[in-house]
Amino acid sequence: MLRWILGLTSRDRKRNDNIRHIFGVACVADKVQKARLRWVGRVQWREEDDCAKRILKANVCGQRSTGRQKEMKRRRQICNIKKLAAQL
Repeated sequence: MLRWILGLTSRDRKRNDNIRHIFGVACVADKVQKARLRWVGRVQWREEDDCAKRILKANVCGQRSTGRQKEMKRRRQICNIKKLAAQL
């Protein structure tokens, strides 16, 4: 959509980062990451018997399926927190 507003096509060979910088728009992935971190922060302040906090701390027993494993939510959250801390 931003390319369309500027009148650019893929043949113009402009990077998406440059186009977002022109408009002052943040990357969607960064927005999603901030929203996830904000949610984790809210859940951590809740009481111990809260449903969302219990699910966040839960350990699932059993075997994983074969093939490439999905990224675990908690591992991704910890990685995002470390990235954020490194930026500050």
